[in-house]
Amino acid sequence: MTKRKSGTRKKKKISKLLAVQCSQCSTCCRVPVALATHHDINRLVKATGLEAGKIVSLYANVDADDDDRFLIRTSYGKRTMGLRKVKGRCMFLSDDQSCSVYNSRPMSCRMFPLQVTLEEDNSLHDLNVQDSAHDDFSCRYRFGRSRSLKEIHRIAVSDFLEQDSYLKKVAEWNARSQKGKKQELLEFLDCDGLP
Repeated sequence: MTKRKSGTRKKKKISKLLAVQCSQCSTCCRVPVALATHHDINRLVKATGLEAGKIVSLYANVDADDDDRFLIRTSYGKRTMGLRKVKGRCMFLSDDQSCSVYNSRPMSCRMFPLQVTLEEDNSLHDLNVQDSAHDDFSCRYRFGRSRSLKEIHRIAVSDFLEQDSYLKKVAEWNARSQKGKKQELLEFLDCDGLP
C-alpha cells in the first residue's frame, strides 16, 4: 500500500472519530475508576471547596491499562489514585446523570472515549476509541457534530504533560524507603485543600 492511500485512510478515520460524542449514559461514571492526578485534584478542590482527601480514594487491583507506573506504594499495599465513588458511582455524578464538576473534571474524563497517541514532539500520531469503551463496559458513545482536532490535540497534550508530571511524583514517592497513607501521599503531591 502506498503512503498516500495509508494517509488518506488515516485522515478519514480521524475525521470520523472526531464526530464521536458522549451519549451521557453515565456508564463510565459507574464502572471503572476515574484515574486522577494531583493536577486534577487541585482543579476539583478549587471548584468544589472540598478537601483533597474527600475527593480521591486509593484503589487496589486497578489495572490502569496495565501500566505499573500508576501504582502507588503505600503502607497498606499498592494502590491507584482515582476519584472517590459513592454507592458505586463517581461522587460527582448528579441525580440527573450529569457531571456536577464538568468544567473541572479530570483529563481522563475529558478525553473519554477517545484515545490520542502522540509522537515524542507532541504531534498527533493516531486517534482511536479506547478499548475500555468496547470491552470493560457498554459505553454508548454516539456520532454527532465533529469536534475540532485542534481542541482534541490541545487536551491530549495537556493530559500527557499532567500525567508525566504526576508519574514523576509517583516514582519519587515510590522510591522513598518509608511509605505512608493517603494523607501523606496527598501532602507529598502538593494537593490543595488539605486539612
